Amino acid sequence: MDSADILRPTQTPDAGEPRPRPTPADIPTTPIDAKAAEIKQAFAQYDSIVVIGETGSGKTTRIPIILRDVMKPEDRMVVTQPRRIAVDNTAERLAKTVGCNIGEEIGRQYRGKKEVGPNTRINVVVEGTLLRQLEQDSTLRDISIVMVDEVHERNVNTDILLGLLKKCQAERKARDMPALKIIATSATLEKEKVERYLQSGKTIEAEGRMHEIKDHYEAPRPDGSDPIPRDQMALRAAQRAKEIMGRTDNGHMFIFMPGKGEIDETIMNLRQLGLPGDIDILPLHSDLTQEEQHRIYENPGKRKIIVATNIAETSITVDNIRYVVDSGLVRQKTIDTEFGTEQLSVIKHTASGCKQRRGRAGRTAPGEYHALYAQNDTQLPADSEYKREQHQVPEILRSDLSHVVLRLKKAGVDDVRNFPLMDTPPAESFKQAIITLQRLGALDESEKITETGKLMAEFPVDPHVAKLIVAGRDYKCVDDALTIASFLSNKSVYPSGRDNAAILAAAKQVYSATEDAKKSDFVTMLNIWADYQTHKDDENWSKSGNGRLLNRKVLKDIADTRGDLVGAAQENNLELTKAPDATAVKMAVASVYADNLLLSFTDDYQYTHYEQASIPGLPAGHPEVKMDHTSVLYSASDPILICSSITKRAPLVAGRRLIPRATNSQVMTIAEMQQVRPAWVKETTSSPEYFVEHDQVGSRKELSLLGKKEQALLVPVVGEPATRAFAHALAAGRVNIPAVLQNKQAIDQINQEFRRQTKVIDKDLIPFDVVRDVYIAQIGTIASRRELEKALSEGRVDLSIDLDKLRSQVGLPPGEKSSEVPGGDRGMSEAQGAEKGQPQAFKKENFIKRFYHALKRIIKKIFTYD
Repeated sequence: MDSADILRPTQTPDAGEPRPRPTPADIPTTPIDAKAAEIKQAFAQYDSIVVIGETGSGKTTRIPIILRDVMKPEDRMVVTQPRRIAVDNTAERLAKTVGCNIGEEIGRQYRGKKEVGPNTRINVVVEGTLLRQLEQDSTLRDISIVMVDEVHERNVNTDILLGLLKKCQAERKARDMPALKIIATSATLEKEKVERYLQSGKTIEAEGRMHEIKDHYEAPRPDGSDPIPRDQMALRAAQRAKEIMGRTDNGHMFIFMPGKGEIDETIMNLRQLGLPGDIDILPLHSDLTQEEQHRIYENPGKRKIIVATNIAETSITVDNIRYVVDSGLVRQKTIDTEFGTEQLSVIKHTASGCKQRRGRAGRTAPGEYHALYAQNDTQLPADSEYKREQHQVPEILRSDLSHVVLRLKKAGVDDVRNFPLMDTPPAESFKQAIITLQRLGALDESEKITETGKLMAEFPVDPHVAKLIVAGRDYKCVDDALTIASFLSNKSVYPSGRDNAAILAAAKQVYSATEDAKKSDFVTMLNIWADYQTHKDDENWSKSGNGRLLNRKVLKDIADTRGDLVGAAQENNLELTKAPDATAVKMAVASVYADNLLLSFTDDYQYTHYEQASIPGLPAGHPEVKMDHTSVLYSASDPILICSSITKRAPLVAGRRLIPRATNSQVMTIAEMQQVRPAWVKETTSSPEYFVEHDQVGSRKELSLLGKKEQALLVPVVGEPATRAFAHALAAGRVNIPAVLQNKQAIDQINQEFRRQTKVIDKDLIPFDVVRDVYIAQIGTIASRRELEKALSEGRVDLSIDLDKLRSQVGLPPGEKSSEVPGGDRGMSEAQGAEKGQPQAFKKENFIKRFYHALKRIIKKIFTYD
């Protein structure tokens, strides 16, 4: 892939008839048009320009057209947008203005879609597309102009992009290449800060085209707390919307909510309240398909209430919006310091963000802004939990930086800590990111990117997910890993919301029916994908089959993501291997996510979370982690699990603390953990032992992990230790061979009689180790019943015990040669006399001698084999 890829045609647009080129009268003028001459002059004079234009100024769609007039024939421009819907909206408006179809002079490109033709001069892309291009070609040699739109959003990609574009400018200058022109546009921004950062020669400001807006705020509370509790926000927003639409007869409405759940609840309330007249109620959020999102532009003559996330704040133009109802809330990525993971949290939107929302109301006519919060909450003390901040904290300061560091390393930035970002994250954030990448094998000890890291950077996903794809290569399950990676890179495929609990339960039951899937969300993902691939074009499956249990839009996103990942895998010569069973998939997943270890020490479905850094010191860990409700292991009581991440979900009851939830989990054994994290597992090996059920001598391994113990498989033992252990089993009578059992019976009788006569209960006449040693001498190298029976049948082994040798081994005095057995009565009488207190000296040695001869005849009889 080279630097021309972003403008290289990959398909011929099915354009149909070209659009008629509009006349100047067809193009509505905007405030930016009044700055056209100033923009052209600055473009000719400076390499970097900042344009600040409020909502409605026309900066997004007019600046490319203004610059098009001064572009050289060989010049190519790229316009970046933060979201796909903004790419679509911008590209379509530019194409309409130019009078062409998308894919001709105006192109668009993002993951899963590339419409670029041979004559494309202006290509509208998502920021990630240009970032990947910079990783391949740090000079962007086939691009002349880059316009970075919506800089004020300050997402991670925007900040990295601006930094790499600055680096690109310097590199092109050093190589005596044509200058790269950068135009940064923003609705609201800290002007001086951006000027200094980009070393902008010119900043141009354009007023928004605004009509009068009448503001309505909630009355403040004395303690500064929110006038409307969050759990009542959806209902109050619906009530306000009904009141507004009931007293007006023209214009559309935006209701801003933080996320899909709140949007669904608001729409439900609107329908239950009953709106006056014929009004469309439409959601707008990133979970919708492109077709569903574009419904907001349909039926322009019909009144609409559009309930949206902050996706509608910028880059989306809906004509005749007159009213805005604003919750003042936003769902924003934050870093959980306890678990070191990113999560989406509902927080107060910034004052500047709310200003953007307000601006949607007065673009085409006088409007109304209804804030469901108090106007003075920006003036509360800095330590107040209810204070609304003026500006958003840049995403790069509240994110896991591992993907940032990997991206910069792939782009050739060695010293990431000193890379010129507009806002520099804390050194500790870089440190943790580097540690994470080193654990994943993406960076070496000297913080240089490894071959694994370079391959990981080829996949536009989180580094852990990218490592899973690489692990798929190692475990020969790349195809499966790509599927799982696609699921992990998108939202949950299950329907969300409390009303869908029964559907969620049914979906999990259907797709976790196999034994492997019952123990792994990752294997369940593969089952879902296989079913989708089989039935994706079956309308009945979608409406009445298993497809109704799933979010079809998310499945489509997963398919699009997978297509991109498959393409990246093929470009990097990864064979799309498929695992014959779930074992390889399970271990590939474990090799990446074993760092998120969960151990159960109770029976209340709670787990203690350990991370890799904490294992050596055996700390207390993080208790009270539960399975997320979307997991097939939601009610799991398995002792050991791993998961892809820990998040905190808001409780169902307002006011309660957030509950840590493990998402995407998998059951593990200690033996499996030992394969992927051997340093964490302690191994204890038992002495060699003969196992009757296996007819084999072996040692048992006991594995332990943070208090959990597990018996490993039998480890075979051979040689002298095996013979010795087998002889031990013979002496104990554990081997079912007649001679062995008879020997055991006879020796037990002798020892029992000896203990009875001597009154010594803790000593045997014939000790166990003596018998064992006799067997060792007899069996040679034999260490199994099978071998011994064969040797006995062939006459190679004799298990009879030589009494005289045994006698000498136990330390008895020389025996009498007479075969007559002395009367036992004499021995017994001596003993009895001693018991009666008669003056007879009892000598133990003499008794043993007599007792030995008394039993000699019995022993010879027993130890004679047929």
